[in-house]
Amino acid sequence: MKASFFTGVVFIFLLFLPSLAQPGLTISGELTDSEGELIGENDSVSLDVVVKIYDEDDGTEPGYVESFLTEESQGITVYNGIFTVQIGISDTTGALKTVLSSAENPWLELTIDGDTLSRSPITSSPYVITYNRPHEIAGN
Repeated sequence: MKASFFTGVVFIFLLFLPSLAQPGLTISGELTDSEGELIGENDSVSLDVVVKIYDEDDGTEPGYVESFLTEESQGITVYNGIFTVQIGISDTTGALKTVLSSAENPWLELTIDGDTLSRSPITSSPYVITYNRPHEIAGN
């Protein structure tokens, strides 16, 4: 049974490996239904997830969009409420690196199975993916 409303706590972690030609960003979180029950508790479920990044918290046009749809065998697995998705690796609308480097205060919005969660600010850590070499971060 799918819940009609999702609440989510989203944690954003940086996946930055200089050896990769194309860096990405990993998003993890916990999903519960309207009664506070974990989604996928004791049995994993695959859900549609659309990730959008906006320039502002109230922006209307996302600079970045990436979809993970079950009908395309790309749905995101949720088990005991926990999900993880890596963005910026596959086909997207807008380049992740470009959007993060140009937005002064980027905001993340997730839509899970048609329900849009509250936007969350993207902290400064993801800005590291705008650099190709660690010595550039240190200003050397």
